[in-house]
Amino acid sequence: MKREPAKPTVPCAACDGEGISGEYVPELCGEGEDQPCGACNGTGNVELPCKYEVCPQCEGRGTSSAYLGAFTSEDWRELDDDFKEDYLAGRYDRACEACHGLRVVLEVDRARCPAPLLNRYDEIQQEEAEDRRMRAAESGWGYDSGYGF
Repeated sequence: MKREPAKPTVPCAACDGEGISGEYVPELCGEGEDQPCGACNGTGNVELPCKYEVCPQCEGRGTSSAYLGAFTSEDWRELDDDFKEDYLAGRYDRACEACHGLRVVLEVDRARCPAPLLNRYDEIQQEEAEDRRMRAAESGWGYDSGYGF
């Protein structure tokens, strides 16, 4: 079963992503509970305006064999013919990790997104990219030791 793509969100500025307003209103809340934030309906996140775009990872095919890595021409020559035939026929393909086979992803509609939300979204994307770079560096991926390994 294919799942719907997640809509881009940013933490709610009104409640700092907590989902509660901090106000106790006995008529709206249970005993001792805070009132849910009205800006995000208690979710802690605000959905950004978005639109569907062709998945950049699978280019709209919905499947990918990228998990196998890349083959050099020398690697390809050394592979047996049955594997090559199966590979080219798509028998090793899996649902794309980015779009989960839907062939499209939701992207922020930058033209419709209010500037403060767009700025926060861009900050979060930059922070996440830096975290991925740091994890890759710490795990040794992309690290050139100078010793050929």
